[in-house]
Amino acid sequence: MMWEKFMLSKSKSIGENRNGYIMNQDPNKNEFSQEIELLQYAKVLLHYWWFIGPISLIGAGVMMVYSMTLPKKYRAECRFEIFENQAIQIAGDINNSNYNYWDKNPMDKHMIMLRSSKLNGVIREEVLNQFPGLKNINLTSFTINLDPVEGADDDIIDISIDSYSKEASLQYLKLLIAGYEKLRISSNSSEVETTKNSMQSKVEDLDTQINTVEKEIVAFKTRNNFVFVSTKIEFDQKYIAELLENANKNQFALDILKPELDRLKDNPELANEVFDQLIEIVSQNNSRYSMTQTGLEQDIQQWKDRQLSKYRIEAQLKIMLKKYKLSHPKVTSLTDQLEIVEVEQDVFRKNIFSSLKGRIKTLEAQNKNYLIRADQIEDTFGQNAGVISQLESYVKQQQRLSDLRNSLHETIVALSGSGGDKYFTRMMREPFMIGGAVWPQQSKYIIKGFLVCFSISSALILLNFFLKIKRFNFSRISRENQLPCLATIPHFPAKLTKKNPFFLNEVPKSSVLAESYRSLRLFMEKNMTGKIVIFTSFGPSEGKTSTSLNTALCCSWTDKKTLLIDGDFRRATLRKVFENASKEGLMDHLKSSGKAIDEYIIKNAIGALDYLPAGSADEFITELIDGKKIKESFMQLREVYDLIIIDTAPAVRVIDTVHLAEITDSTVIVVRAGKTLAPNVSATVKRLPKDKLLGFVVNDFKSNDIKFTGSDQATHGYGYTYNYNKEY
Repeated sequence: MMWEKFMLSKSKSIGENRNGYIMNQDPNKNEFSQEIELLQYAKVLLHYWWFIGPISLIGAGVMMVYSMTLPKKYRAECRFEIFENQAIQIAGDINNSNYNYWDKNPMDKHMIMLRSSKLNGVIREEVLNQFPGLKNINLTSFTINLDPVEGADDDIIDISIDSYSKEASLQYLKLLIAGYEKLRISSNSSEVETTKNSMQSKVEDLDTQINTVEKEIVAFKTRNNFVFVSTKIEFDQKYIAELLENANKNQFALDILKPELDRLKDNPELANEVFDQLIEIVSQNNSRYSMTQTGLEQDIQQWKDRQLSKYRIEAQLKIMLKKYKLSHPKVTSLTDQLEIVEVEQDVFRKNIFSSLKGRIKTLEAQNKNYLIRADQIEDTFGQNAGVISQLESYVKQQQRLSDLRNSLHETIVALSGSGGDKYFTRMMREPFMIGGAVWPQQSKYIIKGFLVCFSISSALILLNFFLKIKRFNFSRISRENQLPCLATIPHFPAKLTKKNPFFLNEVPKSSVLAESYRSLRLFMEKNMTGKIVIFTSFGPSEGKTSTSLNTALCCSWTDKKTLLIDGDFRRATLRKVFENASKEGLMDHLKSSGKAIDEYIIKNAIGALDYLPAGSADEFITELIDGKKIKESFMQLREVYDLIIIDTAPAVRVIDTVHLAEITDSTVIVVRAGKTLAPNVSATVKRLPKDKLLGFVVNDFKSNDIKFTGSDQATHGYGYTYNYNKEY
């Protein structure tokens, strides 16, 4: 069947740990280990749209109705520009008191003035007297809005007045502007007069300081003979400039002559090329390098003349050799002439070479002397530097005081014509009414009501979802305890068990419920090391009895001989299922030695399933379970049955289950979906032998609880939604 094929394919994809339990090779890849993502919360909200949507719309509707009951407000506004009187601003800087108003934003003062009760109280009473109907509205009559325009070069304010009457808003705004003008002028006039007097006193003080500095300058020049010092410094500066210019000229000549000398020294055959360049340089500017016609230029010309004679004689000799032998007198005469010319040419070349070397040394010596002399003269400047620096400071002080004095004088003149006001104002946009009501804005109220109700309803849904997640976090159970989920048992109505405890035999064998128990049977068969397995849980009412009973029924469908034992000796729950069965059972066998255990077993209690009751309760139950006889009895049962399932008490509440777990082969923990928390399972695992734990079974899982377990992929892996329908 498809379910069995699916579970077999899942079992192939997981490996066994060292104790033989089926575990995921990588716990992080376990389907249960996928954590709830933020997208999952969005899916939850979409899932509950039927609750969130109507609540939000109701909130929007309520706020819409509420906004319709409110009286309407109308707005009058204008744009007002305020220019600062720069003259008074400069005066404020000069006062330099401990508290300087100009250090703060001057716009703040205007805002305070416009909002002041001294101004608005009178205006409000006047406007209310003109419009008495506003007094009957039990709300704020007027609202003043002041918004400085951001990014404006000057101080620009948008002023608006909101009220429940169009005419009243406009009238209030006009009176506010007029009243502000009067209040500002009256509050500033005394301060302006005080500033003028302070500035006049400051001008007189500056005049005294300027006269004192001028006298000090005259005395300083006389004391330090400043006329002679300044003239000498000017002459020395010109002389240093001439020395540096000559040094630069000599250096330029050296830069040309040195490379040519090196070329002539290393390659004598380049003499003709080098001399041509020197003659061209000298002919262009002979006086620049101090080369005269009687010096280097004449030697070069003589060398070139000998070069031409050499070429002529060599040509004649070449012709003679065609007619005569080498020993012929004419040939010999030409050979002698050629030797004489070469000797003369070599002499001139050496003279030129020597002249160039001498000239270079002369230029280097001159260049050095120029620079030394310039440094010597420049050193004398330091002797007068202090005098010049002090005089310059006197002059700068005089200029600074004069500039400040002139500025103050201009400020006083400007203040005299300011009319006692620190500011100039201009109406950029005259007062006008905005068409239509500005309050209440019905759309905002609707949106606000929608958002508030949406937030509250979403918060309630998410809170419920978060609390449910903690109860359906199977990934945490698997991860923290290293236990696999053996199967997921879907929810079925309690009336089915009340009507027929063995209803599993009657449901279709292809149903999800039957397939779930088959899945559990498959895992048990593959991973049990023995034949006896106990079913336990953390606490009561978690479904371990129904799970152990139905698992036993499912196992009885095969050809394997199966025995179901009621191991809850204190509260024998299975006794209510097998009502017609004998009350004697395992406990009676352990207390007496007369009957064999086989005599207490009810054969074919339901179908092919055998049943062993718990027996009569005894105060020494724990001691009987911990004795040798129960171990011998279990050895006998192992020889008769292929599978023995024991329904036990909660492992954390009763010690009996712990002893049974130690003497049996395997243990399965039953977890009830939505009730058993991960810490409860961890507490149960700590009480039981770790090496005998097969895993856990999720019981009573509802299709609507899939969203609380994680992503859909995780739930598909364990068959939560596999063919899930109303057929159990």
